[in-house]
Amino acid sequence: MKKETMIIGRVAGVHGIKGEVKVQPLTDDSQRFFDLHEIILESPKENKNVMITACRIHKNSVLLQLDGIKTRNEAEALIGMSLLIDRDQAVSLNDDEYFVEDLKGMAVYNQQVLLGELIDILQTGGVDVYMIKGENREYCVPARKIYFKQFDFENNRIEADIPQDILEL
Repeated sequence: MKKETMIIGRVAGVHGIKGEVKVQPLTDDSQRFFDLHEIILESPKENKNVMITACRIHKNSVLLQLDGIKTRNEAEALIGMSLLIDRDQAVSLNDDEYFVEDLKGMAVYNQQVLLGELIDILQTGGVDVYMIKGENREYCVPARKIYFKQFDFENNRIEADIPQDILEL
């Protein structure tokens, strides 16, 4: 089942003394932050909608100025929080493209036998790698169409045909 919100970044630190937060983007396109006017800050206690008043790219981070955050101390209090957007703000995907958020937690069946749960996706710059936690071990499998045949979001299930030699790596 697809979530109503999606994580697109995490507050990794602060920049300067005027409350600017340094965001580690969890999206393929850091430029997409420039199109956002509002973000949802997720903390263990509550989710809070916050307006973005300024955005810029600095090295590998996105620097955001958030409404109401004026000092370094206020910005430091946000470190570790996730930045979410409503699903309707998500970028459009091509066929056979999926959001990481939607894939995590899906059951992976290899040749009709439960292999495990997809727990993470390593984005290597080339081919992504699916991390699958089985009953007794974890598997690292390249995210290729030849191995992962069907994604059934209604039943939270991925049908795969992964050769044994790949599973033994």
